Amino acid sequence: NVVGVDIDCVLTELQPTMDFMADFFGKESPSLEDVLDYNLSDTFGIEEEECLSFWENEEHEICKNSVLSEDRYQSILKNFTDEDSAVVLVTSRDKKHTEVTSQWLEDNGISYDMLIMTSGECKKPIIETLDMKYMIDDKPDLFHTMNGSKTKMICVDYEYNKDVPSDFRMTKCGRVYNN
Repeated sequence: NVVGVDIDCVLTELQPTMDFMADFFGKESPSLEDVLDYNLSDTFGIEEEECLSFWENEEHEICKNSVLSEDRYQSILKNFTDEDSAVVLVTSRDKKHTEVTSQWLEDNGISYDMLIMTSGECKKPIIETLDMKYMIDDKPDLFHTMNGSKTKMICVDYEYNKDVPSDFRMTKCGRVYNN
């Protein structure tokens, strides 16, 4: 039984990234409730090109300094894995950050069987090829793309994804509930 897990905003906390971006753009750091769109350019009131440039230049630092959500990680292990599970981390992070991501995972004691860096490509083919039983993510587009699939989709709650179709939801503190 293969369990897919995203890294950013699933295994990691979003607020430290928001704080880093706020410092970078000289803006006030928004609360998580203010993040109404997956695309953070709207949250910060910047052009999409500025946001893309930020990620191109600063993603390495974010990968390196991410903060683990211990509650969500433990909840994933408890609720979706067993001794026969293979945990596959499927992240949109750019492949050029594989080394820093692997080091962060090791430093934070994250146990996994495979790491797949999609560099922003759609995760659906990977989920289907690996015949995943569960996929835990936060990106709204993925839930719409996977709607009706045999993979059970678990959405980590944020304002920007509150209306997406999912089989289960997980609060920011790791509580799992039926949608």
